[in-house]
Amino acid sequence: MPYSAKPRKLRLAPTPESASLRLLGTSWLSDRSLLCVVSHGAEVARFDTARLLREDFATELHVVSRRHPRDEREGGAGGAGSLVHLRGDRAVRDGRAFGLNLSAGAGSWRIDARSVAKAATDLRSLIRNQFTNLQAAERAEVVRFLATSNGASGDPADQLRESRSLHVVREMLRERLPRCELSASKLEGLSVEAMVAVSESSFYVEGWICDVESAAVRLTAVSPEGTRVELISQLFRYDRPDVQAFFKPTIGDQATAKCGFIGYFQLDAPSRLPNGWLVEMETAAGTVMETAAPPLIASDDRIRAKLLGDLVHDSEDQELRRVHISPALAVVQSERAARIMVERVASFGQEPPDPAVSIVVPLYGRIDLMEHQVVQFAGDPDLRRAELIYVLDSPELKEELVAKAERLFRLYGVPYRILILSENAGFSLANNIAASCARGQLLLLLNSDVLPKERGWLSRMVAFYESLEEPGAVGPMLLYEDDSLQHAGLYFERPTEARTWTNEHYFKGLHSELPAANVARQVPAVTAACLMVEADLFHAVGGLSGAYVQGDYEDSDLCMRLWKAGRKNWYLPQVRLYHLEAQSYPSKAREMNRQYNRWLFNETWSDVIEEINWVFAPPVSITSDRRERPRKARQKVPVDHTVGVAETASEPVEMWRQR
Repeated sequence: MPYSAKPRKLRLAPTPESASLRLLGTSWLSDRSLLCVVSHGAEVARFDTARLLREDFATELHVVSRRHPRDEREGGAGGAGSLVHLRGDRAVRDGRAFGLNLSAGAGSWRIDARSVAKAATDLRSLIRNQFTNLQAAERAEVVRFLATSNGASGDPADQLRESRSLHVVREMLRERLPRCELSASKLEGLSVEAMVAVSESSFYVEGWICDVESAAVRLTAVSPEGTRVELISQLFRYDRPDVQAFFKPTIGDQATAKCGFIGYFQLDAPSRLPNGWLVEMETAAGTVMETAAPPLIASDDRIRAKLLGDLVHDSEDQELRRVHISPALAVVQSERAARIMVERVASFGQEPPDPAVSIVVPLYGRIDLMEHQVVQFAGDPDLRRAELIYVLDSPELKEELVAKAERLFRLYGVPYRILILSENAGFSLANNIAASCARGQLLLLLNSDVLPKERGWLSRMVAFYESLEEPGAVGPMLLYEDDSLQHAGLYFERPTEARTWTNEHYFKGLHSELPAANVARQVPAVTAACLMVEADLFHAVGGLSGAYVQGDYEDSDLCMRLWKAGRKNWYLPQVRLYHLEAQSYPSKAREMNRQYNRWLFNETWSDVIEEINWVFAPPVSITSDRRERPRKARQKVPVDHTVGVAETASEPVEMWRQR
């Protein structure tokens, strides 16, 4: 017989065909899983194995089934049926016809491709036809079954499709729930006012409960996929005058428990659906309430605004920020850092081949400030020997910025590079990303609203930095527009009866010619508005911390880490620049973040600040006798070789200019 290349059909072993099993409906949940409804005899408890059968091969499927009673008029044989969830290890839907083989104990049933095709329907029709007539308790059991049958997948996109499908099923089966359930006469109530998706597995919930007559013993968050998390033991409770006012006609002046609640919690499995969260409450008296949560808050800006806005509810022991807000914000910040990348790089002009210093300038919102800066740089030969990097932290302005950068280069000839980020990164991350692209041995972090007062300032900063032993960060004198002092180094002060240290500027607002402000000296910290640091050292200590929300204290935190690494931070008054102070950052948004950043800085460095401030406390009086001052108020001001270098280091400056 001649050889035939025609593929052989797979011959399946015969299985007992039973009229007691019938496929009532089936629908795909994703490319790898499908949901089936079957009726069968009472002898079937649950299905153990399953195979998907095609003409030329068979695929083993994972099977999860749930038996439930059925009315014989609906097709049940012996009054029984099963909901069967079948899942393959890989995609099994390819548009071709298929049959099914289901096994339960010693029994095995084969459903041919024609029967499967006849029973196939869309998911909503399947649920509406097969389950909506069930009693509420039975529907709840089906919902619970589906909550536990959603398995993990190696393909996140396929898992998301399956999760959405199962969510549709559960939403059709469960009762419609209100956003708020209350009973003024019974002094009971539950409302969920905000649900925040911190990440795919971390969430933050806010609402209120009234449990005056009978205390809440259970508060459970239920994800759209059906995952349950108990919250009652980890909630932060706070006063809600509006809720108490609602119940006042019933309770009068009776003292009430704190009604508001906030909770940060994590799931064992990710949840990616924007709707469908539920919260259940049970009281000691056995009352059960259930409400639907509003759609998830998922954008970074809205999440940060929500979390920071809730700081007003914090207690004296700061439990809210320590246990709930800070961990949630940390996840938001780290998730954003992992997402952001450099979307585009645009170079203008020929950059120096081996720059000694790289200048990093973040642009946020106010890209018009770039032109004012470039105009000042154009007349300074030092800037043409440095690497200049602008990093755009407002991606929505990328086309406008590239057009402006091209025009400014044609006008002034200053070479620079533009980095455009994929999304808003914040001050710390924008600087860190640009620093990772820099080639200079020294880094100069520079705000876009800082303008030089004279030429040669960069040479003097480099020469001063290179003259120091074990330098950390160096910052120059920064001035307001009227030439009064804005920055002469930073120190930390704890006001009377205050619990936290604050950033303070030496001599802020005083005349720039004040003798004490014109001495180069060690200081606890300098501002990142203009901060020079060795590039390798910057990376070694981790750069600017991403834990802070954009605003303040990132620079102080960096200086603390440099100090802990054994380095010294210096103030250099022989270099003067103007700082328009937060022109590139809306003051309202800055103030919203300052309170949180101050708390986080104190949580991290409070003990170290005590030690540092013993040495670097600001002078009480510039003219008073040092012997009359308290020890902590004495200012150690080194005035030996450092001032000489700053004032007379023409040779080092010229050497740097010739590089």
